[in-house]
Amino acid sequence: MKNLFLGLVVLITLTITGCDKNEMRIYRPEEPVVTGFDFNLTMEVGTSIIAKYGTQDLKFRIVPLGQEPSTTYKVSFIQFMGTGTVQGENGDFLGQNIDYVLNDRTFKLKYTSHSDTDHFFEVTVKDNFGHIKKKIVKFMPENEVAQGK
Repeated sequence: MKNLFLGLVVLITLTITGCDKNEMRIYRPEEPVVTGFDFNLTMEVGTSIIAKYGTQDLKFRIVPLGQEPSTTYKVSFIQFMGTGTVQGENGDFLGQNIDYVLNDRTFKLKYTSHSDTDHFFEVTVKDNFGHIKKKIVKFMPENEVAQGK
């Protein structure tokens, strides 16, 4: 009985001390968790010429590169040159560098010129996963085009 007990103690001791913790762990490669998919942004502009107090429609479409039902999108703009206003589809005027929530992946912005100079601004769309896409919009004034500048 004494030999059996001593044998059990030796066996348990060898089992516990014979393996490192890391050697006993089973490694399983984990699949990366995808949180949100990137997207493409397309833009359609009627013409690149605008008259003072004239209006141009800008049509945008967000094309996601995967399916993530919880994705939300926001749009903002910043104007670098020219004077004008941007309106959303509902007619509300948009302020510069302010994020506006988009309800649809297809949306329109309306730009109205208030000067007869070049107009240059950037439209930014971002999602809640940190993906950002930018489109540059440039309009030439109608009077410069007529004068051949």
